[in-house]
Amino acid sequence: MTQQITLSELKAKIRDIDTPDEEIAAYLLEASEVSDAFAPQVRINPELVDDEGVEADVAMRFFNAMSKRRRQKRYQRKIESGWTGLRIVSEGDSWFQYPFLLRDVIDQLFDDYAIYSLGAAGDLVQDMLDQDEILQAVRQQKPHVFLISGGGNDLLGDGMLKTAVHPFKAGRPAKDYPNATFGKRLKDIIGVYRSIFTALLAEFPGLKILCHGYDYARPDNARWLGKPMASLGIKDKALQTRIVAEMINRFNAALVTLASEFPGSVVRVSCLNAVGDNWHDELHPNNKGYADAADKFRSVIASMFGSVTEFEATAPLSPGKEAMIDAQDLEPQAFRELVDTRGRELLETPLPPTEDEGRRKEIEQDISQHFEKISGGADFLPASFLYRGADAAASVCRVNLPGGSGTGFLIGTSKFIMTNNHVIADKEEAREAIAEFRFEEGGASLMVNLDPDRFFVTSKELDFTIVGCDDPVLDEFDPIPLLRNPSTVTRGEKVNIVQHPRGRPKEVALHNNDVLRVKDKVVWYETDTEPGSSGSPVFNNAWDLVALHHAGWIENGVTTNEGVRIAAIVSHLVARQHSEAAGSPGLVQLLSTIPDSSPHLGFFDIAGITGASTQEVEVPEYRGSLEFADIGFWNIEHFNDAISDMRVNAVAGVLGHLSLDAMGLVEVQKDAMDRLIASLQALGQSYDYKYLNVRGSQDLAVLYDSKTTEVNISAKIMNRHKSAWAATTGTGRTAFPRRPLIANVKVAPNTKSGEPVEFIMILLHLKAFGDPQSKARRRLAAEILTEVIADIRDTEKLPVVLGGDLNETLNNDVLSPLTDAPDLFTLTTDDAADNALSYVGARYRSLIDHIVVSNDVRMSPISGDDAAIVRLDKTVTDFTRDVSDHVPLVIRMVSRDAPLQIGDAGKA
Repeated sequence: MTQQITLSELKAKIRDIDTPDEEIAAYLLEASEVSDAFAPQVRINPELVDDEGVEADVAMRFFNAMSKRRRQKRYQRKIESGWTGLRIVSEGDSWFQYPFLLRDVIDQLFDDYAIYSLGAAGDLVQDMLDQDEILQAVRQQKPHVFLISGGGNDLLGDGMLKTAVHPFKAGRPAKDYPNATFGKRLKDIIGVYRSIFTALLAEFPGLKILCHGYDYARPDNARWLGKPMASLGIKDKALQTRIVAEMINRFNAALVTLASEFPGSVVRVSCLNAVGDNWHDELHPNNKGYADAADKFRSVIASMFGSVTEFEATAPLSPGKEAMIDAQDLEPQAFRELVDTRGRELLETPLPPTEDEGRRKEIEQDISQHFEKISGGADFLPASFLYRGADAAASVCRVNLPGGSGTGFLIGTSKFIMTNNHVIADKEEAREAIAEFRFEEGGASLMVNLDPDRFFVTSKELDFTIVGCDDPVLDEFDPIPLLRNPSTVTRGEKVNIVQHPRGRPKEVALHNNDVLRVKDKVVWYETDTEPGSSGSPVFNNAWDLVALHHAGWIENGVTTNEGVRIAAIVSHLVARQHSEAAGSPGLVQLLSTIPDSSPHLGFFDIAGITGASTQEVEVPEYRGSLEFADIGFWNIEHFNDAISDMRVNAVAGVLGHLSLDAMGLVEVQKDAMDRLIASLQALGQSYDYKYLNVRGSQDLAVLYDSKTTEVNISAKIMNRHKSAWAATTGTGRTAFPRRPLIANVKVAPNTKSGEPVEFIMILLHLKAFGDPQSKARRRLAAEILTEVIADIRDTEKLPVVLGGDLNETLNNDVLSPLTDAPDLFTLTTDDAADNALSYVGARYRSLIDHIVVSNDVRMSPISGDDAAIVRLDKTVTDFTRDVSDHVPLVIRMVSRDAPLQIGDAGKA
């Protein structure tokens, strides 16, 4: 007999992913009174669970959120255990995510595959598209198959069935009952499916997608089917069953038609007649019914992949926007210099350097018109354009790999081939690769092996690889020169791409390809590329090598391609030569072929790529961007009024480089902050701060860029919770020896039409030490903060970002009230699992600084993660001695919904 337990004990069982769902289900009941059509809710069984005073709706939210989280944790454990079978990402409604009480389709399939589940009971297909979870999950998990279940709630949820069918009319056949509203809803659902499939397959053309249209649900005088139809006068149960079957048939037929638009990629799995009599209610199968439906999916998957048991993860042939390099806009003066330089070279007119934005725009217009030789836009070019282009194109090759192909080209001499890091990531891949020259229409190709043992250099950050090759047959080709000069192209010019799209024979996209934007490390352009174009050379109209093509994406109908600037790659190579102990002979040989030098040394050159020191090359660093709201937290550590001017200036240099919109600072005092602001202003920065005086000399402050950001300490919120800050543990210890700073932060958008990012920042510095009393303090503080955040979100209707020095690691349950709250996310959880550090002092090095956000915070990834721990101790000399024994944590919040305005005047 099941013994009564407390709600806390039940939650502990749920958090333990080894506790079977069936054991948890024994303590739960269906909450049918609050369930929607395909959104079943569960609640505790009051006879078996003491709810400890928690309201039932809070419990229901917890159970549904944790059902999804348990699956994801089980998936992660399976992957970390060395899983080599099929990987699947699933998204869907209650057929794929029925919390605890039933073993749904995904539960039935989980033992056979590694399934990363995004499903949530009640999801609308429009929600699935809007949340953008699907594309992010496929990018991160690289599955072989994507499963989706949805549409039922869009058609039937919230009593909508009554509006989707005609009222009863004697003699009306079942097929005529679904009305125009049903047809419109079905069309909308298919449109959303089409958008999801198109986006996935554009980036992952090898992905297999499986959808389904349910089985013939059975009206049973219940709230979803039987009663709505009875209210319309349709009371005959047999007629009800035929009407439902008609709607299910139409849905399945629409999915079949949609799948035909994506031959070989999308399959509609037929679950019709799979469930039979095994129904749990009007809409959901029972465990046996779900098992039979799962067999349909299992059969289709088997037909696609056969009996193979080990698989390589599916990877995109060419990355999309997620691979966009974290590049910075050029400073206005640097951009004017670039335009001046290009104007002098292209227009052959002596132009003095200009400080005037209007003159810069005139030069840009002249450059653009330079390429229109005849009024009306006819593109006449000298015949030499073709001759030089043919020579450059000859050095371009297809890079063949066991898992696909990309593009590469000879550089410097006939001994080096360049491509992307995501094409050839390491020496092992290079050994398996073959460079295929002359693979073009009407020619016989020439195969060449690569020689990574002779030379190999790569950078994931700049997405390039250079690998050696040593075949005498290549001596007849003219390699493409590397250029250190960054002034090879500007906005308004044209570029040309030579490529092997999708592995096809060599193709070119010539001249009518506008440069949209120039940044410090990348150039954006509009041209025709496809997967397989990765690693292509990008040329200007003089056939100078401008960039290495590496990514492309479509956003709101606008196609943008990104290439890594050759000047940035060369700067990296120069820095690498400085950093290597004896210098690589091959690298010296390659750099000796570069015919020019950088006129912007220090911006485009070594300092712009690797930081101030040429002794560190691959260094973790960070700079804020106008495209985002850049938010950080940092314990500067004893930044008090007695510190030296040298340390103030060192901290100012770090903060100026980080270039954040707002930074929560811990362990500061007012006079030191005033001196910091003066030092930042001397560096040309526009920072100000808001300050909270707490006990002792370890006060709190929010530093912010006054040009982009407004910060106001919220006395209203802080006073509303005054009693919370005075809370004490059972031994009488104060939970908050230093009360939190709570501020309203608003970061302006980067466009006139965009909406600002507004949120509530909670800045924390919890009590240190590892004794039981201190841990009890932090545990109580975490419980209180969870309640405070809930109140803030309820009253202020704003997202919440909490961060600072919590003086606690995540390898215990001290902070579990925060880390386990279903609507909060601890962004440092994955970093803790990877043994990352934020406290970098000589002793007790650990991750004790954290960021927790509410689930409505919209973030942009930083190097593929949701938060960045900026290990400045690796890039700043004597950082722990001269600056701090903690390093900053930063996040990027999306500052607008509109796409980047890459053609804005005044922006490079």
